[in-house]
Amino acid sequence: TELWGKGVSYCATCDASFYKDLKVIVVGSGDAAIEEALYLTQFASEVTMVVMHEEGKVDANESAFAKAKANNKINWIWHTVVERINGGETVESATLRDLSSGQTRELATNGVFILIGTVPKTDLLKEQLALDGQGYIVTNDKMQTSLEGVYASGDARVKYLRQVVTAVSDGAIAAVAASRFLHKIKFVQPQAPEDASINLAAK
Repeated sequence: TELWGKGVSYCATCDASFYKDLKVIVVGSGDAAIEEALYLTQFASEVTMVVMHEEGKVDANESAFAKAKANNKINWIWHTVVERINGGETVESATLRDLSSGQTRELATNGVFILIGTVPKTDLLKEQLALDGQGYIVTNDKMQTSLEGVYASGDARVKYLRQVVTAVSDGAIAAVAASRFLHKIKFVQPQAPEDASINLAAK
């Protein structure tokens, strides 16, 4: 969207402080959406959750959902999707569509956080590397995958926090680990046939 960075965000941890005393919308209902919404309440005056499921149904764990429901800064709009994000220089509103009636309405807001989840593009690795249930690459703390000599870093691997700073850290660790692995490999130099040896002394 042309409003990315102008009110549209995919990371509350990164951008929440820009919305102090402002109204924001969070799109999604998974663990990430609920946790980020709770984090946003430390800054925003009002957080509106737009959930595509029917009332009371979310994809997050029950503990996080209960905590969010108890927070008086969080409002809920159920069985609804964001059809359009409106604004000029910055976000001004979002057009919402009720999935039951099909009716649309406009909700004024200063920001929209899209937290509906991501899908790692790791299909080509399914037969080669160990992946978790969501398709993320399983590694150890040295970024080593299930296949010796193959390393993974960044958002495609199983990790707690997906941000640029953690991806850079992963890359540095993977580079050092891969370099050390290569140094441990014993290369066997081919021996020249005996009859092809050159007697330098004879010359």
